[in-house]
Amino acid sequence: MDNKRVIYFCISSLIVGIFLGIITGHYLFPKVLGIENELQQQSIYTIEHKCEESEVTEPAIYCVDINGAVKTPGVYCLKEGSLVNDVLKKAGGLKTTYAKEYIDRKVNLALPIRNNQKIYLPYTKDVDCILQDFNIVAKDIEDNLTPPEDTNTDNEESESDTQCVNINTATIEQLDTLEGIGPSTAQKIIDGRPYTKKDDILNVSGIGESTYDKFKDAICI
Repeated sequence: MDNKRVIYFCISSLIVGIFLGIITGHYLFPKVLGIENELQQQSIYTIEHKCEESEVTEPAIYCVDINGAVKTPGVYCLKEGSLVNDVLKKAGGLKTTYAKEYIDRKVNLALPIRNNQKIYLPYTKDVDCILQDFNIVAKDIEDNLTPPEDTNTDNEESESDTQCVNINTATIEQLDTLEGIGPSTAQKIIDGRPYTKKDDILNVSGIGESTYDKFKDAICI
């Protein structure tokens, strides 16, 4: 009797276990598979997203041609965002004959490079200013400072020799130089001023036609 009970208990336990296993497999196994698939998909998305980000953020490569007063001129490729100074370092730095003042004033080593850029750093000889010798002598300076001589010297001398005596402005001494005029007559000429024409001097007492003919070419108004 006891053996039968044991057998019945074992059979019942087996049946219950199978039934529970079926129920568990029917309800729980799909959920476990769904969670696993979801985790796999999320892992794939994360990997793909990371790959996309790495491709976008990877810096570009810029190539620059640098020549002139550098130790090793040539074409150098650097990452985007590199500076002119970085290219200069790649080229070994500057030679001792570089144009220091020009580069210090004109070349900005802190500028970012551009792709396919050409950079030329000049030598001293490229920007040298040479003062030419014009062989200026003292005579050339004097010629430039003094006005040119008048070629009409003879005419001036002849004019000075034949300068007329202005009967409206001349002094007694100047009037006394006229032929036929003495100091007293000269004073009368002064007292009779002004004159509008030369022959008005005939109105002066003591001057007649004969005397006037002697000096008429030597006077003026």
